[in-house]
Amino acid sequence: MNFSIAPLTIAQWEERHNLFESVSIQDFWIFDKSKFMKFSSVRDYTDARKRVDFDEYIYKKIGLVYFLDVEEANLTIEFNYSLTSRTTNVNGHDRKQYFTYHNPEDISVQISNVRVRKCKTYDYCVLVSDSLEPFMEDRLRYILNLLLQKSLQEREELFLKKLQEMVSFASAIYGEKFMNRLKVIIGDSDREFSYYQTSVGSFDDGSYDKERTSINLKIAKIFH
Repeated sequence: MNFSIAPLTIAQWEERHNLFESVSIQDFWIFDKSKFMKFSSVRDYTDARKRVDFDEYIYKKIGLVYFLDVEEANLTIEFNYSLTSRTTNVNGHDRKQYFTYHNPEDISVQISNVRVRKCKTYDYCVLVSDSLEPFMEDRLRYILNLLLQKSLQEREELFLKKLQEMVSFASAIYGEKFMNRLKVIIGDSDREFSYYQTSVGSFDDGSYDKERTSINLKIAKIFH
């Protein structure tokens, strides 16, 4: 778990996040609320969140953003932003401004009320509370979909690697003439390589429906 009190760039965060992922460790990032959570300075909208590129990136990449108030010992979990707008006339031109709020508004809970919820299928955890969990289900399904897409990409990469190894082995045994003929056969075939894709269910449910999907591999990738 990482508690960040110093400013971070997206590139710095990405580098550290990827380092954890490379050794199959899930990293929790909790940001100092006093340093990272900013609010609008526009009159009548000072309760709106001031969104910055860093926040946006974490929110899309991970699905949740955590802020810790050290003095109050409470954790803010952001999971559902909503936008409102206002139009003002500046020098004869209409100007639209957007302001970010969170629904629900009260998303801070005492640390003692925070618990871990685990997705058994992907061995992935998030922080929730009893009071916020009912509102978080849509976002948890979003996170589940992120995990699913990552899993599919890893399986496709593994499938392609194995296929390339088989092709290389066949080339070494049977020679170039055989390989040229194999390229023609695969290239002319209407059949597709298929596997079963897990469809998105509930976040921590271990049983999922399966739907058939196809991997469309280009010949150039197979015969690298």
